[in-house]
Amino acid sequence: MTGKIFICYNRKDKQFVEQIASCLQDERFDLWYDKHSIIPGDEWIDEIQKGLNQSSIALICIGKHGISDGWQRKEITLALNRQVKKKINIVPVLLPGCTDKQIPESLSIHHFIRFNINSITGFVQSINNCYKQNRFDSIAPPNSLKTTKQIYNKEDIIQTLNKKLLMYEKEMNTVANIDKKFEYASRIEDTRKEIERINKEY
Repeated sequence: MTGKIFICYNRKDKQFVEQIASCLQDERFDLWYDKHSIIPGDEWIDEIQKGLNQSSIALICIGKHGISDGWQRKEITLALNRQVKKKINIVPVLLPGCTDKQIPESLSIHHFIRFNINSITGFVQSINNCYKQNRFDSIAPPNSLKTTKQIYNKEDIIQTLNKKLLMYEKEMNTVANIDKKFEYASRIEDTRKEIERINKEY
């Protein structure tokens, strides 16, 4: 195996994430997991960047609480920067209680894996296969991996986000419920910001 597996998560989902880290360590994967990789006195942002630089896979864990506005969001931004440069593979991991609708726009173009405590073997096998092949096409252990088109370049990412933007704008103009309108307005704003970020940085 080459490169570490970087684990990015919301602290509110710590229970499930510790199970993921434990089962991957049992299989002798080399992990970057803040609980073990950052020690007192370390500067968080430097250690996170170092961890991503040493990793070939970033697992973005998403639970029922969604993405945190703190360090998890910063880690995702840093990981996406490396992913666009084809230096890391990003895999969203849906934890129990999370649906694919909770995947952020910036991650929705990636494959996702479901973590099920009753099917840990399938989860580990998915990661193992991905690690060995260093890619995520056509790897689908039963009920563990959903495949979508794999996109790694800026143009495809922008095109996908623009399609979502048009869809949200259309939905916002057709729904009558004011709460729904606000929801779509928020999604539109987030998507525009993500497009702006990608265009600015690359």
